Amino acid sequence: MSILQQVPNKMQTILETVPDEAAINTGCVKRKRKLTGSLLTQILVLGWLENPEASYQQLTETATTLGLQVSRQA
Repeated sequence: MSILQQVPNKMQTILETVPDEAAINTGCVKRKRKLTGSLLTQILVLGWLENPEASYQQLTETATTLGLQVSRQA
């Protein structure tokens, strides 16, 4: 299997599996909610890739793009 064929599985592990496990193990997530460890990781990674100095508002826009409606309190 070439390295390019491995990328999707590795990215899924990095952006979904690992953050969800870490969120549970650290107590960041105690029960399933709309904002999971993997979704938070995706918001931060993708938001900061687009703009390393992204504001909270810009990260909120990234969250919306990923299908999460974020309240002002969040």
